[in-house]
Amino acid sequence: MAKTKPQKNDQKSKQNGAQTDDVKLAPVLFEQATELLQEGQPDEALPIALKLIKILGDANLDVTLKLPALDLLGEIYVELGAADDARNTFLEAVKLDPDGSLGNEVSGGADKFLWLAQLSEEGGEESVKWFEQGTAVLRTELSVYHGKTLTEQDEVIQEIKQGKLANALCGAAEVYMTDLRCVLERDPIWTEWH
Repeated sequence: MAKTKPQKNDQKSKQNGAQTDDVKLAPVLFEQATELLQEGQPDEALPIALKLIKILGDANLDVTLKLPALDLLGEIYVELGAADDARNTFLEAVKLDPDGSLGNEVSGGADKFLWLAQLSEEGGEESVKWFEQGTAVLRTELSVYHGKTLTEQDEVIQEIKQGKLANALCGAAEVYMTDLRCVLERDPIWTEWH
């Protein structure tokens, strides 16, 4: 007579074993999709990134493993011109790291906010809101470097972050000059200049 409970446990063990194997495959998939994206082949990177997201979504894993995969998938969608899919992917990343405090080491930080500012359907105030979130994160990240002796690597990172901050501030200013010009025109400083 067959034992049903042990069979269920055996099935769970097999499922857990398969899930563990899939999770071990995740870094390989991430590397493959990243390489294809960097080589200008986002259409070939997409199915690999989607498989990666499925594996990481099925596994009950730490957020720090899921964020880089979401960031990668979002960038693939951007390259493919799939703005809605990219936006939804970056919004999913915001759910996992709403204040950008996890840092760039795990694809936290400001990038998802800056992408959302550019991908905003509404533009205007919504874009500025995303730019403001991104610049706040960048300012916090840059504050770490003030008053410290920096290594060469820290100097490079600081320079990259300063460049991102400058681009984000310019992006927000551009939104004000186009979508939100009427807001500027009510500002006394604006009327003094014109």
